[in-house]
Amino acid sequence: MTEEPDWIKNLIDPQDVAEIQSTAERIVEAHGTFYEMTVMMSQEDMIEAVRAGHGMQIADHDSWVIGVAILMALMDTMKEALEKDGINIWEE
Repeated sequence: MTEEPDWIKNLIDPQDVAEIQSTAERIVEAHGTFYEMTVMMSQEDMIEAVRAGHGMQIADHDSWVIGVAILMALMDTMKEALEKDGINIWEE
């Protein structure tokens, strides 16, 4: 970030300015960091997943169980990647 003008020091406490700058830098970095995910499934599992996706659209309970399980597995993979980079998902 660029250095703030002198007049801002009269309006905002320098510690608050530093905190705002730090937050802005984290936001910019987070929007510029990308992760690539590869999904490896057997053909049979993939067929079951696609069928479950269609079943979810018609509110089939068993399909929802399968769909949520697949989604949670993807979420676990995302969480592991973030933790590997030292990211605390609960930190604002």
